[in-house]
Amino acid sequence: MQNNSKLDVESLVRATQRIYESKYENPVLKENQIENVEKFVINSSNSLCSRIIKKINLEIL
Repeated sequence: MQNNSKLDVESLVRATQRIYESKYENPVLKENQIENVEKFVINSSNSLCSRIIKKINLEIL
């Protein structure tokens, strides 16, 4: 479980970094596109954290 969660978190961090780098490298993105990307990243990280917490709780029980 821990290895999968670690890989998920690392993948999300790398994807987030690429998104924010592209925001500055590609000014063609419209403001609403940038907002949609940011919302997606926030929702993905919240969902991932929730799944990790559930897995930890199940292992504790």
